[in-house]
Amino acid sequence: MTEKDFAMLQAQVADLSPEQFKALVQTYAKANCGDIRREWDKSIFAVSEQHLADLGINRACPACGSIAIAHNGKTDAGVQRFRCQDCRKSFTRFTGTLLEKSRFPWEVWVEVLRMTLNGDSLETMVSLLTQDYAYACEGINTKTLFTMRHKLVFAMASITPPKLMGVIQMDETVFRESQKGSRQLVSYLKGVDREPRYGYKPSKYGSLSPEFATVLTAIDSRGYCVCEVTSLGRASVDSVIDLYEQYCIDAAFLCSDANSIYTQACDLLNIPHYIRPSEYTTILKHGGFLHDDDATDMDPEQRRAHNERVLERLYREGQIDRIEHRENLNYSEFSAIKRTYSLSLARVNELHSDLKLLVERRMTNVSTKYLPEYVRFFAYRRNWRVAHGRYPTSRKDAEGILAELLTTQVNLTRPALEQVELDLPKVSGRAVQILREKTEQAREVTKNKYFKYNAEDIPSFNVRAILLDAPRSHLTEIARTHKIKGHSKMNHWVLATTIAKLDDIDEIIVELVTKNRSYMIDEEDIKYLRSLRYARGD
Repeated sequence: MTEKDFAMLQAQVADLSPEQFKALVQTYAKANCGDIRREWDKSIFAVSEQHLADLGINRACPACGSIAIAHNGKTDAGVQRFRCQDCRKSFTRFTGTLLEKSRFPWEVWVEVLRMTLNGDSLETMVSLLTQDYAYACEGINTKTLFTMRHKLVFAMASITPPKLMGVIQMDETVFRESQKGSRQLVSYLKGVDREPRYGYKPSKYGSLSPEFATVLTAIDSRGYCVCEVTSLGRASVDSVIDLYEQYCIDAAFLCSDANSIYTQACDLLNIPHYIRPSEYTTILKHGGFLHDDDATDMDPEQRRAHNERVLERLYREGQIDRIEHRENLNYSEFSAIKRTYSLSLARVNELHSDLKLLVERRMTNVSTKYLPEYVRFFAYRRNWRVAHGRYPTSRKDAEGILAELLTTQVNLTRPALEQVELDLPKVSGRAVQILREKTEQAREVTKNKYFKYNAEDIPSFNVRAILLDAPRSHLTEIARTHKIKGHSKMNHWVLATTIAKLDDIDEIIVELVTKNRSYMIDEEDIKYLRSLRYARGD
């Protein structure tokens, strides 16, 4: 065939459908007494190899980094081998990449990545691939796609997110510990067997126990975010500091709830700290704050002036949001800074909602041993949206991301995937025992069998620490009730120490913890009770 005829054939081949191209390969194999499978593999690998070459993958030796490489023949599938002249190791363009030892063509990997980014289920992936890529996906199943999806997720999880800066909102969220797909269940709650969960079952002791995996999240004013699984059970001060030092820079303010781990971290990092209690709305209600449908006989200006007085009083008492690690601010100065820098927790709360949607609904829950990679994948996708102004949804988006992932040289093999184990810090057995004792004690005091402590309730189960963390107004109220003489002249530390010596201190602590709670039963227990009613047909 002349070069001119060959050029014309190449132009026509570009217009062939995949099925027509496969038929052409079959014709070539028969004419040359070849093996259709081998010829088909050659055509598939040739396309993928060209993509890798265009991206500059393995231009240097993947083992030692040397650029002194030479051609070293070809594989049975027609893939070019190279040999390093320094370490003498042999490799190809595919070595160490997601495509190594994969029989699927480039376009199938692009499509799998597109569906992964869109949160499609494994069953949906199988259906679409067997329908649209039957020529290359014969016999594909959910187990194969499970591995492919994990390869892609692990690769995206390995990409370092942009540094967070400016006003940074930080908070933790939790996911129920899951051993989905495991044959042998392991109990992380000492003294309690880990049984399979058929249907929804609430935890016994809440988010402070190893029944939950804690995810620490942070987001800046631009929208860039970081998500890291820190532990089974409560997050620590060290985990906050580690996340800040690894992913943040030059924070103008760190915004969080009243969990003491953020206060301690900001103390050590010397960062201005905006604190908004989780029960902010309940505190306002108890403090006399009026909404539009309250006191309808009062005109808007009177209501506004009344609310300003309420907010100023609650601010002086240390009950509502405030800024620490700045000079002492009066309420007007605090309000001006809050408005100027838009200090709130709105962004991080939205981040939690989207993360829950991905993990609990679209992925129908993720085994906790894979959760670290999935939350980083979530963050990668969110950060891509910030950089490009939209989420990646198209094949073009997926192809660009696949090209980026191939440069990471991250390739999770199936044996490595099967050997992944849960590797997270866990609360000690003694800490769990104390949590159980204190929870049972609180349930007796509150007459609420569903009572559970959460991360913002208490800095620890140290009585003096709990009292020192409480607003002065709450301690003053306790002192009046128990008729402690001279309490008004005591400083905060002396007053807390005096209260700690009272005979009914355990009941006092429970009352202090529950004082501004807007709920008596956790959402997970409400969900469980509703499921029972639904099962009974109530």
